[in-house]
Amino acid sequence: MALFLLVLLSAPLVVAQRRRQLNDESPALSTGVVVGVSVAGTALLAAIGFCWFARYRRRQETAFKEDLIITAQQRLYPARRLPTQEIAESLHHSGSALATMSSATLDYGDLDLLRIAAADVVATRKLASGAYGEIFLGEYDGKPVAIKTLLTGHSNRAGIQSFIDEINLLGRLDSPYIVSLIGAAWTRATNLQCVLEFMDLGDLKEFLAKTPSTHFPWQSKLECARNIAEGLVYLHSLRVIHRDLKSRNVLLDSVKGTKLTDFGSSREATTETMTVGVGTYRWMAPEILKYNQYTVAADVYSFGIILSELNTHVVPYSDRTNDRGQGLVDTAIMSMVINDEIRPTFTPECPDWFRELALQCLVHDPTGRPTMMELLLSIGTLTSIEVPSASVSHGCPRWPCRKHAIPEMLGQVLRSLAVAAVASAAQVSLYRGANYTGATLAFPIVWSGNLHEDWAVGFASLRIPGGVEVIGYEHDSFAGASAIWSTDMPDMGNWTDDVSALVIQPAGMGRPQWPPPLMPPPTVASEDAAGANVVIIDNSAGNIELIVGVSVGCTAAVAFVVFYVILKRNKQRERTFKEAFLTSPSHEPSNRANTGASSPSATAGLRWGELDVLRIDADTVVTNSVIASGAYGQVALGTYRNQVVAVKTLLPTKNTRADIQSFIDEINLMGSFQCPYVVELIGVAWTRPSSLQCVLEYMDMGDLKDHLAETTPASYAWSAKLRVAQSIAEGLAYLHSMQIIHRDLKSRNVLLDSVKGTKLTDFGISREDTQETMTIGVGTYRWMAPEILKENLYTVAVDIYSFGMILSELDTHHIPYADLTSAKGKPLVDTAIMGMVIQGTISPSFRPDCPSWLHALALRCIASSPDDRPSALELAHTIKQHATA
Repeated sequence: MALFLLVLLSAPLVVAQRRRQLNDESPALSTGVVVGVSVAGTALLAAIGFCWFARYRRRQETAFKEDLIITAQQRLYPARRLPTQEIAESLHHSGSALATMSSATLDYGDLDLLRIAAADVVATRKLASGAYGEIFLGEYDGKPVAIKTLLTGHSNRAGIQSFIDEINLLGRLDSPYIVSLIGAAWTRATNLQCVLEFMDLGDLKEFLAKTPSTHFPWQSKLECARNIAEGLVYLHSLRVIHRDLKSRNVLLDSVKGTKLTDFGSSREATTETMTVGVGTYRWMAPEILKYNQYTVAADVYSFGIILSELNTHVVPYSDRTNDRGQGLVDTAIMSMVINDEIRPTFTPECPDWFRELALQCLVHDPTGRPTMMELLLSIGTLTSIEVPSASVSHGCPRWPCRKHAIPEMLGQVLRSLAVAAVASAAQVSLYRGANYTGATLAFPIVWSGNLHEDWAVGFASLRIPGGVEVIGYEHDSFAGASAIWSTDMPDMGNWTDDVSALVIQPAGMGRPQWPPPLMPPPTVASEDAAGANVVIIDNSAGNIELIVGVSVGCTAAVAFVVFYVILKRNKQRERTFKEAFLTSPSHEPSNRANTGASSPSATAGLRWGELDVLRIDADTVVTNSVIASGAYGQVALGTYRNQVVAVKTLLPTKNTRADIQSFIDEINLMGSFQCPYVVELIGVAWTRPSSLQCVLEYMDMGDLKDHLAETTPASYAWSAKLRVAQSIAEGLAYLHSMQIIHRDLKSRNVLLDSVKGTKLTDFGISREDTQETMTIGVGTYRWMAPEILKENLYTVAVDIYSFGMILSELDTHHIPYADLTSAKGKPLVDTAIMGMVIQGTISPSFRPDCPSWLHALALRCIASSPDDRPSALELAHTIKQHATA
């Protein structure tokens, strides 16, 4: 709705201003205004009425459908229960070790003191989901609350213990700038719920994204920054580091203001290096990325990044591009932050003192950053001084104030002024000062935000009290200004003579008032008119008000209807997809001729490709224990027609349309492979889209990473290792011949079998090779080529680089760079390794007795330039030659 009101109100403000201020209007013009506004209002009301009626009809038509699916909905989301509780219970009743975990294995701390009745906590809908948990809107004791739970995939002992620690930490915090903990509810460890106060405006990131800078004034931004600083001062006084401070973890409320949240990674400050970097990379300090060194200064750095967001309304570095004009990927940004080569952007309109404050926080050396207390005092000084109303005396404003407030007040006063300027090609100079020597600002001024007729306007000089030294000035040409002028002025579109008086002010100040007694008549030459930043009104015979009114009204109506149609289409698409989940039976005939609700033809929004051709009977697939789990899926040991198989499924929390589509694409891709060096797809089974099962051949020796960890160089002969390397090279040669890039080649994705040998697996992120930049780097960082980390550039050469990393693993029996340490003797963190790979200052280790030819081949594979790396076919040929020699 705000969109259409904005369209409606976006007509030139100066039209109404001029008509309202001038006294000699003609009746025809007044009628035009009335007719234009009437037509605009009627068009908008008609559009709203149409949309309301359409929505009413849709609700009537879907009422019966809702009755049909209510039973299925209750089965998934019963009253007073969370979806995660259902999942946990199903695990419990199936005898899962997770659900039957003894509470004796967990350190509950003071959790019992924070406990509330689980039956009194009611969840309604999901608000957000993160890497480890979900947030639901709910109700407790008749009040809205936010309910945080763990994702099912992270309900292991370590995940639950971390969650308990977070709740206990929240229970110790008591600050108006920290989201309050209401209590913790559980019936067993796996369904632990953290109940928090609800913040009705959501997080700062989303608020900035949907709020124009003109609707979020600097005074409000300063208040927001001050509250964040207050919260950090409180945390640091308790020797607690937030460690994941970012705009997503700052919540806003229309009454309670701004508060910090998400303390899942917070820890007490120590002099020791803390665990691996957990904050989102774009907000992380360079010492974390390079050394994983956490102090309270890391939060100060993140605070500086948030200050840049408050200015730009976008996430940091989102406006930065590489040499090809494409957005920087996170890994490239990390490297540049580590090497002090990048800073977040600030807009030209950003106040100097605000930019300087942020840059102090972003100093590369953590010891050079201010403390949060120092920052709070600086922000508090700026926000606590109020500029009093001005009065007018001979055109010069004056204000009462305490003398000791003058130094801090001056910058605030000058930033609260809008300059009234005569027409001139020159920009207006706005002086700023500090210290006391005295100065005169010789230009007209008006007070910002004062919409009354006693606003202080004058072309006389403004005298700053003694003791102020003018140290600089800023220019402003007042783009987008609005203007008013007196009735005795000539037509501004055809200036040929001097004008009597003119006032210009920023349009965002609202409707200006016209005080003729305060306007001494300056002289403006006609040749200067081109430089005047004014709004020209053509007072022609045509009724401009009528045209504007009708145009704006029609535009608003059309925009409203288009918006409503798009919204309705998106909701319908989502509803169709969800109904396919809810209405499909738990079991159905799974022969390929099946045309039930979960058949490809009946499931809207999914591209099934050749999945029907690959379909097998779901009743013949039996799964047993889970043998592996990743970020998106898990693999279980199972059987198919008395054959041992591996069954891959999506995690319960990864069942969105996009997740299912990606899984379908992976299965279709594997179905096109026919190679002895790639794990074979047996088939795919499902009863509905959310239950897709990818059935693969089983490899009885597990993955190469675990096999290397379980063996030693002495017990794993080079002859066997070379067979592994050759099989991997042959598999890559096959993929590359089909223009397929694996994109996540690492020892974990190489499977071994005592009979079938070595095969490649996990093609969930594989894509066809193209010349265009592909999606953001998805391979595990230690195996990723520098061009991916730096520019997100994918070619088949990135698989060759990863193969070189695997050769180093075959030699050393550990993952790349595991033996390298920082200057402090600590193991290198991934972010530091990424920066060094991009800079070309690091290489994986090889043992002294590694065959020289293999060492040389590996170094060719990891050449910094993709063009210098060999092809997979060349690798297979070279290894085969040496293996048979």
